[in-house]
Amino acid sequence: FDDERFAVEIKDRKGRVTVFDKDEQPRPESTLEGLKKLPALFTDVAPKSTVTAGNAPGTNDGASAVVICTREYADAHGLKPLAVIRGYAQAATDSKQIATIPGVAIQKLMEKYNVGLDTFDVMEINEAFAAVTLVSGISILGMSWDELDKKCNVNGGAVAVGHPIGATGARILMTMIWELKRRGQKNGVAALCSGMAQGDACWIEVED
Repeated sequence: FDDERFAVEIKDRKGRVTVFDKDEQPRPESTLEGLKKLPALFTDVAPKSTVTAGNAPGTNDGASAVVICTREYADAHGLKPLAVIRGYAQAATDSKQIATIPGVAIQKLMEKYNVGLDTFDVMEINEAFAAVTLVSGISILGMSWDELDKKCNVNGGAVAVGHPIGATGARILMTMIWELKRRGQKNGVAALCSGMAQGDACWIEVED
């Protein structure tokens, strides 16, 4: 993630400077055995809940920024675009079906532009919970486990790197763009769920 972030210097009241250049969320010491032992959350309202602190994103602070402009504006100001937005779509459903909505938004995008999943080299589906990626990718989009593993959230999703509310959309887009550049590939789709079970999907193509 070094290409998509930068260090911040934080000065305390005594003038001492701390360089903040590493996210606090990733926990490399975590093990599958330890994660399996974590208790389920929300059992008061969902007795069969499978959500734990290990398969849900942490409470994170963060910020991200992107510049969106026309080709003409970029050329006039000497800017080299990282990627081009090829399409987007929104969808909504009942709040109980929130895990499905990123997949539904991607489906709507594919129908809108008459493309298939094979159009996309890389995908990012935001993990409001780990189940969102699984339900949207496998149950809604019909991906196999192997295909999901190789194409979606390949560097870890929000459970691994965090879910700063309001910054996540730009974060997953940039993560996807840099991964496409590393692979020498071009097309990706990013999707997330948001308040009241709204879903958004965006198709981008990386510039050479």
